[in-house]
Amino acid sequence: MSERVVITGAGFVSALGGDRAATWAALDAGRSGAAPVAGFDARGFACRRAAQAAAPDA
Repeated sequence: MSERVVITGAGFVSALGGDRAATWAALDAGRSGAAPVAGFDARGFACRRAAQAAAPDA
């Protein structure tokens, strides 16, 4: 492949928020991002909690 890619910015999304400020505020408040799994039926798994990040707005 010879296609070029240009990255113009970087950020992150976490289970605590969609940006740095929201995530930091949640951490500072002592909140956890862990919650019951909502994206699929997790009854067959030993652990049914996860820190799922919400899908970012595109």
